[in-house]
This record gives sequence, C-alpha cells and structure tokens, in this order.
Amino acid sequence: MAAMKPVPSGASQDDDILLFQLLGRLKMVRRADWVREGIAAPESVADHSFRVAAMVAGLAPAFKGIDRARVRHLEERDVLVA
Repeated sequence: MAAMKPVPSGASQDDDILLFQLLGRLKMVRRADWVREGIAAPESVADHSFRVAAMVAGLAPAFKGIDRARVRHLEERDVLVA
C-alpha cells in the first residue's frame, strides 16, 4: 500500500469518508518490521495503533507531565504514513 496522505483541516464530508475508508484498510496492513523479522502472525497497523492509543488513554493520568496531545500526534503521524 502506498503512503497515506493526511487529510487537510477543513476537509469536506467526502474527505472525511475517504479518511475513514483508508483507516479501515490499516487492518490489512501488516507491521513492516514484524514481516521483515519473519514473525508468523504479524499484527496490523490498526491493531498496534489501537493498543497504543488505549495505553496512552489509560496510563497517562498516572504519569505527571506526559503530553497526551503530543503522544496522539505521534501516533497519528505513524498511522498516516503507514
């Protein structure tokens, strides 16, 4: 799959739908390092992203000073270039 391009802010409803369709396709994109390492059942980019987002949401309150917005930004960036 080619690199996914971020949808610009102020996007139309059609752009929103396209974004959600692209995000749905991440369930079929296997994590490249896992594939390169020959792992038998590599997780998908969507699996990884969901788990990381859940960990940030659940653990962030326990860590004073963690910048949740920054973590979400990094996760979003990784998803959009997968």
